Amino acid sequence: MLLNDLIRELHDQGRTILFSTHVLHQAERMCDRIVMIDRGRKVLDDRLDRIRERFDPRTIVVETLGDSKTIESVLRTAPEVESVTIDAEGRVHARLRNLADADRIMELAVQNGPLRSVGRAKTTLDEVFIDLVGRPDQTDTTGAETESIHV
Repeated sequence: MLLNDLIRELHDQGRTILFSTHVLHQAERMCDRIVMIDRGRKVLDDRLDRIRERFDPRTIVVETLGDSKTIESVLRTAPEVESVTIDAEGRVHARLRNLADADRIMELAVQNGPLRSVGRAKTTLDEVFIDLVGRPDQTDTTGAETESIHV
């Protein structure tokens, strides 16, 4: 943790730090501003808070204290909700339609069951990178590189 402490100390002194990494979750914890480069081309340059706003997944995550199926069925009937899934840990993920009122959907969840937590999902930088440039190139079994094209 020595590197993290040093970087935070320099930041607190008002210094600019250039930090290069492929470990995007580390960049999320340490950086205020993100520049993403893919194959020598800058694909993103913005503050982390604005990146999160721009790539908002429009998803509400609900962790229940009871039966997840109850919250799932309630949210599924809301017209603002595009889709509902339950993950392996039993959390309910409600993807909202464009212009939906996220606060109203969270209130709907609160009114319909004992909850441990409810909130908006945050996009990770890994998801942003994939959204911007697609998946990394793959290598087939012959060793030849194949390139994915996303239209």
